Amino acid sequence: MASSLEHELSTSRMDTVQPGTGFGVLVVEDDEDQLLLTAAQLQKLGFKVSACIDGESAKDILGREKFHAIVCDFGLPGDSGGDILVHVRRHHSDLAFVMLTGHDDVARAVESMRNGADEYLLKPVPPRELATKILDAIEKHEQASRAAKKSEFERMVQGMSGMVLSLEVKDRYTLHHSRKVERLAIAIAEQLPDLSDQAKMYIRIGTRLHDVGKIATP
Repeated sequence: MASSLEHELSTSRMDTVQPGTGFGVLVVEDDEDQLLLTAAQLQKLGFKVSACIDGESAKDILGREKFHAIVCDFGLPGDSGGDILVHVRRHHSDLAFVMLTGHDDVARAVESMRNGADEYLLKPVPPRELATKILDAIEKHEQASRAAKKSEFERMVQGMSGMVLSLEVKDRYTLHHSRKVERLAIAIAEQLPDLSDQAKMYIRIGTRLHDVGKIATP
């Protein structure tokens, strides 16, 4: 079934694919006609699409491939869209999740959003609206990931700064030597074309740390 769907999807690609997206999306829908239509529409809008018709297949594909987002129908046979949502948030927490449904059920919508769905949309959804919702959800997750990485980096720098300060208090020679090396390294870095501010920051931190091993010496 999967290979048949992949063949039909590959032959349904349009020549008018818009550049600038290229995000990987898994579409899960038990109605094969609707599945192929949704997948073809998203491909036309520049997404890289995989497709399957049930929750077990979705879990298997998610375990083997990387995606930026999943578009999942709620009313699947076997594992429901709600079950897939719980699985995704437990095992693929950074994946954007757009839930689709054919029933306007407020309680189900609230539960889905509470369980981590980024969007809950009533079918049929116009292709460009669906694409916009997917991109918004992906951007939200990428912003959260960047914020988490920045926070982790800041904690690491704070810890390193504490070690450097301890060493400088212990050894005044190291204080002057480390700062001299830092000034020289930054002066050289400033002469290198296209070196980012982030790279310069890494150089600055690295030079301050180059003697940190001395903190363990008597």
